[in-house]
Amino acid sequence: MLDCASSLERPIRSQYYVMMNLAEKTAEERREHLRAFIKRRSLEPASWARAAQIAPSVLYNFLNGGSQSLSQRSLEKLADAAGAAIGDLIGAVPVREIETPGIKIIGLVQAGLWMPALDLESADLGHVEAPLARAFQGKAFGLKVNGTSMNLIYPEGTVIICIKLWDFEGDIEPGMRLVVYRKGAHDMVEATVKELRIDKRDGSKWLWPCSDDPAFQNPIPLPARDGGDDGEFGEEGEVVIHAVVISSTRPEPAFPLW
Repeated sequence: MLDCASSLERPIRSQYYVMMNLAEKTAEERREHLRAFIKRRSLEPASWARAAQIAPSVLYNFLNGGSQSLSQRSLEKLADAAGAAIGDLIGAVPVREIETPGIKIIGLVQAGLWMPALDLESADLGHVEAPLARAFQGKAFGLKVNGTSMNLIYPEGTVIICIKLWDFEGDIEPGMRLVVYRKGAHDMVEATVKELRIDKRDGSKWLWPCSDDPAFQNPIPLPARDGGDDGEFGEEGEVVIHAVVISSTRPEPAFPLW
């Protein structure tokens, strides 16, 4: 399995910079930018992908129209392998050209906190401002992270900016962070955030907690059911992938926002 160090070493700029730009451009525009970069650098796609430690099929699928996007992590790896900036690959726009609206914080994510399903996203915890692409306008919402279940990535107090799974246009790939719900006894539900990982030994998929707290270091195996817009759960213990995290923000301790 992967460790959390690689996530910690990534520059913060990619949180907004890449995901926002992906939504601003059509898939074909992104493909054209990438094809032009490959031609300009005289790169052989399979060799480049292997040097970036991603499967060549991931790159070929996007270039040939088999998939509509490359994940943020894949783009970072390809850019690093080519000694280039991510913007060179996909024609990124500056962050300053992206609007920063107020995003409502509607709930909490906290491992071990169980509540009725209707209360998961009914809170009013204020608003936070964050860069947001036009494609996400009116769809994004904030969730406040409590506890230590993901504290190596999202310290307590972080607000994660999310898009519900059925509103997210793109492939869900390893390295993305996902909001997942798990049903407990008496119709109580737990909401947490996890990172999608793939075990290279057998290809199995896991929802991974990046935490230094021993109480929250057990990964959740997939398959997990994709969350529909009806919010319905099945049997006790079932895990539902509910939303994709597109960015995050947190205030300095001396300047609380809520």
